[in-house]
Amino acid sequence: MRLSTVILCDMVLQQNGIRAAGRLVVAPPSTVTAALARLEKELSVALVRRGPAGMSLSVQAEQIRPQLHKLALLCRKVYRLGPEAPAEGALQNPVTFEALFRLQEVLRSGSIRKAAQILRMGQPQLTRTVTQIEARLARQFLLRTPQGTRPTPAGVALMDTIEDIRASWNRLRAASDIRFERSLRERSLGSVIPSGAHSEIADMMARVSLQWHHRYSTSLLVASATAEELLAGLDEGRFDAVLLDGETVERRYHCTPFLAGRLALFGHELPDEATDPGLLEALSRRPMAMQSLRSGLRQRSTQFLEDVCGPDWRRRIPLMEIDSVPVTLNAVLYQGVNSILPASLILPKGVDVQRRILPTGYLQSLSLISRTDAQSLRFIDRLLELF
Repeated sequence: MRLSTVILCDMVLQQNGIRAAGRLVVAPPSTVTAALARLEKELSVALVRRGPAGMSLSVQAEQIRPQLHKLALLCRKVYRLGPEAPAEGALQNPVTFEALFRLQEVLRSGSIRKAAQILRMGQPQLTRTVTQIEARLARQFLLRTPQGTRPTPAGVALMDTIEDIRASWNRLRAASDIRFERSLRERSLGSVIPSGAHSEIADMMARVSLQWHHRYSTSLLVASATAEELLAGLDEGRFDAVLLDGETVERRYHCTPFLAGRLALFGHELPDEATDPGLLEALSRRPMAMQSLRSGLRQRSTQFLEDVCGPDWRRRIPLMEIDSVPVTLNAVLYQGVNSILPASLILPKGVDVQRRILPTGYLQSLSLISRTDAQSLRFIDRLLELF
């Protein structure tokens, strides 16, 4: 989060308007609007309402206005700006909270090397951060000596300001977490149908459900469905987010890939290798079970068959559409069908089914898909902390 973002948003709340704030801090309306959107996303709160009569502050904005104003004054202090001075310097020389907190660690520890170890980052990267802050704020905060570093008088003063900024920002963030939890009556997470009770997806969903239960006082509804049903439920508001075995490029969705796994060809009378030239002939002898067209597993399977068997595979291989991995696995195990499924599937003992691992170019990816509004994106952030 940039200090300039806080300064601009504070002026919007003080002046009750984007244009008025832009005129006062000497920034175009588009810059102020972008800053407002960033802060709204970070705090998971709508700060303004737009209607026929124009823009007005939300109830939440009125509640946080004193806290935000205090933080903005501290940010101005870093740039040596007065309470209502234009913010051109802050806009042209952006500094983030994260960078300031890193500088604070250097000032506190008296050594860039030691601070880098504490922060778990590279020493050259931390050195660049410190140098960049000093250049953008036009002040020297560190004296470099053979024994290490020590703060200049400006550095000592900045340390206190950074500590105040950290405390003020953490209070705002904590209030945001409380608002997020209060806004949750019930959240719903959809998932592709797991291949069984011991599958990776089933284990993942059970673990997330339990951790959500321990962390939040609200309930999380977890349900499984086909890819088409999941995306339809997302569009209709029945799901707040869905876990799909693939990625989506549809612009109305936000897609966060976070896991990838190997696939395998399961079946009967298969060649020794999945990429064997005789694969098409072998697969043409039995039905091939595949998922629906929107399934990521179907897309990866199609890509593999196109690459290995050629464009003629659709005419040669008899296809069955089964949009359920457990049903597909049953057909493979007991009905003599072939299929491409997650390689991690656990097969019952004694079954005569062959498994041929596909090359690493055909991984099954898992992605969290949501709508693009701020509340949905905050829900995704919360889920990712639990996976």
